[in-house]
Amino acid sequence: MNTVHLRRLIPVLGSGRPVSSSSGGGGLLRLGDSLEVSRRFSDSDVAAYAAVSGDANPIHRDADSARAAGFVGGGAVVHGMLVASLFPKIIASRFVSFLEM
Repeated sequence: MNTVHLRRLIPVLGSGRPVSSSSGGGGLLRLGDSLEVSRRFSDSDVAAYAAVSGDANPIHRDADSARAAGFVGGGAVVHGMLVASLFPKIIASRFVSFLEM
């Protein structure tokens, strides 16, 4: 299994004013704030994504192939777009009012 720890810095939007949210976690985002989520992707998660996306690159299935390609994490590489699928969860965890619309 691959564990992905995703840390995304949230910039201030528009006019430089803080962005408000309806969650109880402080209510405002400021330049440099971060939102985080951890998710463990199983080998079957990666295989299912590879099947749907058509990305059969061996670095996603085989640790030796990933190392040979220059990746040093010790395992196969999770598809970038599979990791990007966490973004809505990260945003929703802070801006819950969008879910209530």
